[in-house]
Amino acid sequence: MNLNCTLKHITKLTINLSAIRNNLNFYRSKLNKDTLILAMVKAQSYGSGIVEIAQFLETQHVTYFGVAYSDEGVILRQNEITTPIIVMNPESNAFNDIIDNELEPSIYSLEILNQFVNALIKKGIKSYPIHLKLDTGMNRLGFVEDDLNKLAVQLTMQPEVFVKSVFSHLAVADDLSEGKFTELQISRFKDYAKQLKTSLGYSFLEHIANSAGTLNYSDSHFDMVRLGIGMYGLLNNYEDDLEGVLSFETQISQIKRISKGSSVGYGRSFLADTDMKIAIIPVGYADGLRRELSQGKWGFIINGLPAPIIGNICMDMCMVDVSNLNCKVGDSVQIFGKQNSIFKMSQSLNTIPYEIICLISSRVHRVYLGLT
Repeated sequence: MNLNCTLKHITKLTINLSAIRNNLNFYRSKLNKDTLILAMVKAQSYGSGIVEIAQFLETQHVTYFGVAYSDEGVILRQNEITTPIIVMNPESNAFNDIIDNELEPSIYSLEILNQFVNALIKKGIKSYPIHLKLDTGMNRLGFVEDDLNKLAVQLTMQPEVFVKSVFSHLAVADDLSEGKFTELQISRFKDYAKQLKTSLGYSFLEHIANSAGTLNYSDSHFDMVRLGIGMYGLLNNYEDDLEGVLSFETQISQIKRISKGSSVGYGRSFLADTDMKIAIIPVGYADGLRRELSQGKWGFIINGLPAPIIGNICMDMCMVDVSNLNCKVGDSVQIFGKQNSIFKMSQSLNTIPYEIICLISSRVHRVYLGLT
């Protein structure tokens, strides 16, 4: 596993693999010993590096990987990942790549099923594993109840495929006030899966729980659970149980003193109302620091103390007020991490941690801790 990198751009995202391991073990403590784990590594493993995280998770003996698109699965295969991989959003123009790389597609409509079967017929392949996605209330991709009879008939006529798993997705498992809706989804899923099992005449894996569902609804575990953001410790209300994995950091590039009345940054949006000391920080919106955090809506931690952003965040840098800090060029700056909560950052942006970490630029180096 080659997880070393040579740092050039000093802004970095540190990923603590030991914390991922501990979080996995926390989840396992909530599961029956026979319950399998599917680890979601889509979107560059939530910004953490798809190959590196998958290589590490193989050492932790997860059963499946989940990717969004075939391209992600192909990258994993090219890097000698052998764990089974489900492609959640298969596209018809990628079916050859899926088949050639032994990826397993999620089938969500009769149209996509027929297209995939035709691709298998052309290659003379039979008994290829597929995964059926059922819509139990998310109203995203998936078969609805009225589709099930036609689906079962079609599957019994197609020796080219067999159903490896049937799954659905919980919409509000992280919101306990929506418990009735989640239980309704779980109940529907049980009914739909039973109907398909009876029609097909054989068993398959069943899974519906995401990270939040796994912890909040024990009756959602079925045969397998799908862990994504929970592996990174980014679940509200579980901060004491799950360890933070990610830390976004950089260093001070320059410190300067400005006089009262001076402006800072593009648009002169900040005017100093007194003499100040400011620091220039080499992180901007091209690195994933959202411009909406300008003008004091977010701040960094430098030497244990807060340093608010002043003026507008630039593409490659931003400025912070360090008038009351003892700091120097080269001092560490925490953008988010243990001392600077990503949950609070997401509240400032009216978004969720998922979006923040997925938007961290590829030019930000990923540094992996805890390899041994």
